[in-house]
Amino acid sequence: MKARVRGSASAALLVLTVSMIAFGGTPGAVATQGSAVVTGDWNAGSTTTTVSNVFQAPSNCPSKETGSTIEGFVACGTDGLEGFGTANGVLGRANNGTGVLGQGGENGVDAEGGTFGVFAQGSDYGVFASAPNHGVYGTATAAGGAGIDANGSGGALALRVTGKAKFSRSAVVTIAAGSSSKAITLAGVTSNSMILATAQQTSSVSVKAAVPGSGSFKIFLTGQAPAAGLKVAYFVLN
Repeated sequence: MKARVRGSASAALLVLTVSMIAFGGTPGAVATQGSAVVTGDWNAGSTTTTVSNVFQAPSNCPSKETGSTIEGFVACGTDGLEGFGTANGVLGRANNGTGVLGQGGENGVDAEGGTFGVFAQGSDYGVFASAPNHGVYGTATAAGGAGIDANGSGGALALRVTGKAKFSRSAVVTIAAGSSSKAITLAGVTSNSMILATAQQTSSVSVKAAVPGSGSFKIFLTGQAPAAGLKVAYFVLN
């Protein structure tokens, strides 16, 4: 039996009927702009769905977007999107691109968690961060904690640095002429600290030892520093 459909209204009715048969029930908002979102069902559209807190939405919150790279869903407000879950607050997946892409004037991604604020897995990089000043910033407040905890297993490196590295617990000091030692005050140093110290110029004297104490350490030379003094670089490991 052949069916001939005339007019846009009849065509829409046919599509609706086929959808109901295919999905076994009442379809959601399927490619129909301005329709309500139906919970527990498939919802599709040809433009971006936008939800906004009209009292706090930023000025750049779009009303809708069209084109070849439209977003499926856009949320605007003080918090554009906040997710709570027993396992994951927000789960992002992508076939080829980025699971979660965060961009912001202050924080691209702000996450809190019982164990991990952000847990990321990737075939190459778990987390890739790029910024003009700080790609990744980590801070810890508990004693014995770590701003960034890096772990390497199975022969992998815990930390790889390409380019310069700067440490706040390293510097170059000058031991004055005629002196054979110099005490340096540095918060956090204990008697268990490990200190590397080496002369930065050739001389008849050299560094004999670097002895840690409580909140300071002392560099000893094999003799008196020369007339112009002796520059010594140090690095405190813990």
